[in-house]
Amino acid sequence: MSQRKIIAEQIDQTTLDPNAFLPIQTGNSGTVLGTNGVVVGWKKTGTFELRFDFGDATPKNIVLMLADKIIRETSIVIYTAFDDVTSTLSLGDIGNVSRFIATTDNLPYEIGTYSTTPGTKYAVDTMITLTIVPGVSTVGSGLVTIIYEI
Repeated sequence: MSQRKIIAEQIDQTTLDPNAFLPIQTGNSGTVLGTNGVVVGWKKTGTFELRFDFGDATPKNIVLMLADKIIRETSIVIYTAFDDVTSTLSLGDIGNVSRFIATTDNLPYEIGTYSTTPGTKYAVDTMITLTIVPGVSTVGSGLVTIIYEI
């Protein structure tokens, strides 16, 4: 059998059998399915959460993300709506204050959850920040969650 035919048969078998390229075991609590570009497998994750209020100093430091850690998911949960419709929130870092969640991607004056799955990996340790512009709000609070690969 020619080398081309063998490779073609292997490709056909791989594309028809999802178990050929997904891990056999199932994930456990605290893991996500990830890849390094070659191998697919279950990766351990960590979670960091921090509450915020309308009057907090801004930008508010959330967590120092260590170099070479992949940020899998970010979210802002509004528990108490801000009472000024001009209020804004953004989640990012010093280089881009809306790298993860832009002001146009959330409504601080409405209770809700706003999430992204960025897959960002920093080359150096980087502070994740929340920028709070409360306007003339007298109330407003929520929670920032960062899920990252350990």
